Amino acid sequence: MNQNPSSRSAGPPATFRPYVSPDATIRELTVRGVVVGSLLGILFAASSVYLGLKVGLTVSASIPVAVLS
Repeated sequence: MNQNPSSRSAGPPATFRPYVSPDATIRELTVRGVVVGSLLGILFAASSVYLGLKVGLTVSASIPVAVLS
């Protein structure tokens, strides 16, 4: 059988090293996260109130704030 080298599948790499070690403990709630989330929440809430009063249309800002913080 004559196989073309380009038709072979590459397969997974020989060794896999994850970016974050499985033994690492990462804090999920930090002061920085709370402060940034609070500031972005205030900013998005103020802009939502302004849009609601000016245009009569508001959007939910909780999901973008949660993602950004």
